[in-house]
Amino acid sequence: MRKISKGFTLVELIAVLILMGILASASSSLLVNQSPYQQRMAIDQTVAMLRDARNVAQSINCPVQVSYAAQVFTMSIAAGCNTSWAGSLYSMMCDSGCGPHSISASSIDAYKETVSVPTGLSVTTTGLPFFFTPGNQVKATGGSIVNPQISIGGQAISVMGQTGLING
Repeated sequence: MRKISKGFTLVELIAVLILMGILASASSSLLVNQSPYQQRMAIDQTVAMLRDARNVAQSINCPVQVSYAAQVFTMSIAAGCNTSWAGSLYSMMCDSGCGPHSISASSIDAYKETVSVPTGLSVTTTGLPFFFTPGNQVKATGGSIVNPQISIGGQAISVMGQTGLING
């Protein structure tokens, strides 16, 4: 009589466990490496902030500064601007769910929007700080038109000085 085997041998079980270990170690490195996603997210957020700065400058008829320091891009409304536009800026930035709020001149002058670039991503900039002007031109602190360039992890973002067009 022949004996019928049910199940796997010890050698087969060990071989399967070794293969599973190899696959797990190879796939975990793919799941842990988030830098391409972090880079794309930082680029998208920076481009969105640049577009916000350009749009706010046009909406409020006041220069909006964009600067960079210590892995953080900052958009801020130029100090001392006429604050009669405060209500329109608030309604532009706020949904219908914001409820009744008032904006004072001091809170507007302190308005800032920031984008933090994750550590480990290299950032190079030329032409910063700069201002978006109400006419969509991009000007340096001295008043001359500039074409700022920003690179995050080797991916370029450019701003056209004459038109304010943002490519990135």
